[in-house]
Amino acid sequence: MSANEIADEKWQRFCLDCDPPQLCTRELLFFPDLGAYRVRVCPEHGACAMETVVSTAEAAQR
Repeated sequence: MSANEIADEKWQRFCLDCDPPQLCTRELLFFPDLGAYRVRVCPEHGACAMETVVSTAEAAQR
């Protein structure tokens, strides 16, 4: 993992709509038709960032 990727990962941990920025919780969501996603959630503003962990479309192509 590069330094930029680490910085991006840490940056996504905070909700920038909050003043001051608040730490988001991390949740793993699984949808049988779509795949698994890692989502950063702010208690006040909802989802802040989403990252694909496993996509069923990607798995079907392999």
